[in-house]
Amino acid sequence: MDADEDAHYHTLLTGVLVSYYPEFAATVRYLCSEHKHPLENTYWKAEVIITSRNNVDNSDEVESIHESKVRRASAYESMEDAAQGAYFYYHGRRFVAMQEDRYRFLLHNDPDGRTWHVLAPSAADPTLDTTVRHISAIHEMNVALRQELRASQQAGKRLQQ
Repeated sequence: MDADEDAHYHTLLTGVLVSYYPEFAATVRYLCSEHKHPLENTYWKAEVIITSRNNVDNSDEVESIHESKVRRASAYESMEDAAQGAYFYYHGRRFVAMQEDRYRFLLHNDPDGRTWHVLAPSAADPTLDTTVRHISAIHEMNVALRQELRASQQAGKRLQQ
């Protein structure tokens, strides 16, 4: 499937790949699948596959695959979830190079994948400082809500069994 033109994380992902990974001329593809559960609503799962061009044998090689983390009601939401994971992965790998560009105040995940960071802006710009802190707080709430949702889904499955 192709991502929508207004897909936020897809746009960020392609921007980071073009700006910071020109050496492998990446291609972004999405695989979406619809799942039906007899006792639940239909849900979507998506994978974003990042490939690079191998000029030696003129083929594509898979660089990475990122899956949507939770069940989504639409393919678009599932694709954005997968693109978000891929964006955080590639942004974190080259964050040192991004410390002076438009991506510097966005959340990034350390390459080990366990720790989230956000670069604090200088105190000279209180609006930017407030915005960055707000985004960081929203991300922390999102992580907590995802954990709560997973626990609720697991409890529901146990009840069904």
